[in-house]
Amino acid sequence: HILSAILSCLTFRFYKKSNVKTMQNLPKIKVDNPLYESMYSSIISVLIVGGFISISYVLVDILIDFNILYPLEKLFSLIFKPLNVDNTQVKGFLYGLVECTRGSQLLALSSNKQLSVSLATSIISFGGLSIFLQSIIYLKKANVNILIFLLGKLLHLVYSFIISYVAFILIF
Repeated sequence: HILSAILSCLTFRFYKKSNVKTMQNLPKIKVDNPLYESMYSSIISVLIVGGFISISYVLVDILIDFNILYPLEKLFSLIFKPLNVDNTQVKGFLYGLVECTRGSQLLALSSNKQLSVSLATSIISFGGLSIFLQSIIYLKKANVNILIFLLGKLLHLVYSFIISYVAFILIF
């Protein structure tokens, strides 16, 4: 994960120089009761994160129940065909793109450990739609370009898959 994050950063290092706000340019906010405000902010953040996790779990169930992911399952089966991927791994990867815990659980059931570990590493690096949406909420305030952030996460996914797959071959 760390190596793929570093490679992702190196890939984007020349993208665009941003205008970083210095401490002088930041607005000064008067805080009446810092303990109360920090506790309130923390509780709201935990509720938001929990809400996204719940929504993504329900979303995966809806996608499964209505076979919405079936065309993507067939597409990813073709993409991963040279790697001898099985149906459980394809489903685990797709479910992991929505909610990484659910996908990782399904990938753990597969018999092809090399591919399962590599796919799990990649979806954990991406974090799933749940983590992506949580990140957007907090990064929006920092004026982060969401499309570039998504491309960075997808690149992190690809790099972590490749690194994990190659490392698994070299080690085992």
